[in-house]
Amino acid sequence: MGYEFDVSVIIPSKNAAKFLRETLNGLLAQTAVGSAKIEICLADDESIDDTVRILENARLEFEELGMRVVLSHVPQPGGVGAAKDCAVRSSKGRFLCFNDADDVSSPGRIQSQLELAGSLSESDDSLIFLGGQFVRLPEGSTARYTKWANSMIGEKIRKQVFTSHGPTLVAPTWFISRALFDKIGGFRADVHVGFPEDLDFFYKCLDIPECIFEKA
Repeated sequence: MGYEFDVSVIIPSKNAAKFLRETLNGLLAQTAVGSAKIEICLADDESIDDTVRILENARLEFEELGMRVVLSHVPQPGGVGAAKDCAVRSSKGRFLCFNDADDVSSPGRIQSQLELAGSLSESDDSLIFLGGQFVRLPEGSTARYTKWANSMIGEKIRKQVFTSHGPTLVAPTWFISRALFDKIGGFRADVHVGFPEDLDFFYKCLDIPECIFEKA
C-alpha cells in the first residue's frame, strides 16, 4: 500500500492559542524536513480563541518547507479522543506522530522516530508503537515520574505498564504505524469527557502480541 506522506503529525486542539505558536515552531524546526514527506494535521474542537487563525498564519511557512497543512473540525464535541480521530481521518501518512497542542517536539524527534520505525517495519502492515524521551516544564515538576518513564525501554515498556506510575510511553511522544491505529479502530469517543482515551488505546495495543514497542 502506498502512502502520500511518510509522517502525519496529529494535533488535537481546543482553545490552544496560548501555546500553539510555540508548538508549531517546534515542528517547523524538525531536522527531518526535506528528507521526509510530512504533513501537519490539526483537528479543532470548537475553539473560541485564535487557535485556527494561528494555524492558518503558519500555513505558508510549512508549505515553503514542503509540508502540507490540514485543518479539520471535530463534527461534535467528544473530548481529546474525538479530536485525535478527526485529525487521523484527515491524514495520509504511513506513520502517525502525536503532538499535543501545548507540547514542543525537540528538533530531532520526527527524524529519530521515523528512522527507528522504518528499521523495525517489515511491511506497511507492521504494528509499530514508539515513544520518546521528554522534559516537563516547569523544570522539576513530576520529577519522579519523568525519571521513571524516561527509563522505560525494550521489554520494560510491557512489563512495567501496570504500576502506580502510569503509562510507560507518554502519549505526547507517541509515534505509531497507521496499520496499528487501524487495527485498534482509533480512540474511543463515545464516552464522557475526561475518559483516559490514551490509556484505553495503549492497553489495547499491549494486548496485541505482534505489536512492537520501543523508544527512540
